[in-house]
Amino acid sequence: MKKVVVVIALICAGMGVNGVNAQDKDVSIGIQGAFNPNKTGVGVRLGFDFTEILRFTIDGTYYLSAKKTMDVFQGETITRTLNQGRLWDGNINLNFVFGRNNFHFYLISGLGITYGYKFNGITDAMGGYAYEHTDANGNVIGYGIDENQVTDAIRFGVSLNGGFGIEWQIVPAIRWNLEQTVNIGLPSLSTWMCKTGLAYCF
Repeated sequence: MKKVVVVIALICAGMGVNGVNAQDKDVSIGIQGAFNPNKTGVGVRLGFDFTEILRFTIDGTYYLSAKKTMDVFQGETITRTLNQGRLWDGNINLNFVFGRNNFHFYLISGLGITYGYKFNGITDAMGGYAYEHTDANGNVIGYGIDENQVTDAIRFGVSLNGGFGIEWQIVPAIRWNLEQTVNIGLPSLSTWMCKTGLAYCF
């Protein structure tokens, strides 16, 4: 009976210590910018440091502009222009942090969800436009798709994430990071992005 009491006491003590440690872990929340030669975006990021080498992050990005676009026609009138690729994405990643100084290097691995437009073959194999839009007489009046074709271009899926980054703990409460990620879309909207941001730690 005494052994059982001792074991229970040790378990409770261990739970108490774990509770204190959990409360001491760093939580960070901040803003970030995302960019590559084809897209730019802004987003937010939440991080939780499990240990000195293992961090869990959640981020979401909305893409403001894209280099590649596609016009949408209603009859012979352009009604809007769509950005090629991701409109937004969200990611859940694990960061493996190396170094205990103010500067850190980390590796990234995780999953993401994506939503955007994919226009297969904006140009054909010969460099010509694959989406020539013609009038009733067959004359080319522009390059784009009809409104009823927009739904065919919508892509929603998941991605596998990988990459690396550097981080600077400027002061105990402020953290800056710069990272390079590769997002392999399943089945589409694969991309690579540079992201940088500032976060408040508490």
